Amino acid sequence: MRSCWALLLALLLIPTASAAVRIDDAVLPERTMAGKPFPVNLTLTNDGREPRTVWLFAALYERQEGAGPCGPAVGGRFKTFTHLLQENVRIPAGATIAYPDGDDRWLHLYRSEHVAPAPALAEFCVFVANASQGQMLQYESFRSFELPVRGVNAKPTASFTWSPERPGATQDVAFRAEGSDADGDPVTFSWDFGHLNASGRARAVGSSPTTFFYPPGDFVVTLTASDGLEETQVARTIAVGEAPARQTPARGPFDVPLPALVALAALALAARARRP
Repeated sequence: MRSCWALLLALLLIPTASAAVRIDDAVLPERTMAGKPFPVNLTLTNDGREPRTVWLFAALYERQEGAGPCGPAVGGRFKTFTHLLQENVRIPAGATIAYPDGDDRWLHLYRSEHVAPAPALAEFCVFVANASQGQMLQYESFRSFELPVRGVNAKPTASFTWSPERPGATQDVAFRAEGSDADGDPVTFSWDFGHLNASGRARAVGSSPTTFFYPPGDFVVTLTASDGLEETQVARTIAVGEAPARQTPARGPFDVPLPALVALAALALAARARRP
């Protein structure tokens, strides 16, 4: 831990040359909780005329009144170090890149022993350091982002129903999800209907999806309710019977198809014309 402190102070106190790599933006979750990793995605730009390799690191601070952006590090009010140095982030000259690339995420962890369990507003700071060989590390740039943190979190509750209760194969089945969250967080729903369709696994999102099942049999439907921090899953088995038989509507005495009516009218006219 001392080495981390020493490195942090060195990065903050060493004067730097004109910064060539800047942090344009960071995509963070709406909030995070103690002990749960949270993902971060950065957008970095190299304004220089040469490719650059930099080191990235980040820290999560308890936000304090009157402190400037990422100021707690200078004042020694350091709360939790969420990630060590990330080496070999190479940026071409004049380029803007996403870090990490593709679907990867830069994972961080907020440790509960450093911040009170009550909900609070934290400050997530990202730093860029010079990683040129043969030179001492130099702090180049930083960005500060607000991130609500929570020491504990209540899982959402969830349940669901469907109609008709005993569906037949190929018959539309309407689902209805209900859920709540003790912390007041919005609850979102996703579904796994336990079978395959033309697009692969039959899934849906939202509180009121509709689907059908085929062939007849038992299907396990799983509802996942999320409050953005934790999830609750509920699974129920639906027994699907044979496809409902198609019913042909009964015809009344005057329910005659149009072609038959036309033929009858033609016959009547011909018979009338033959009369003397």
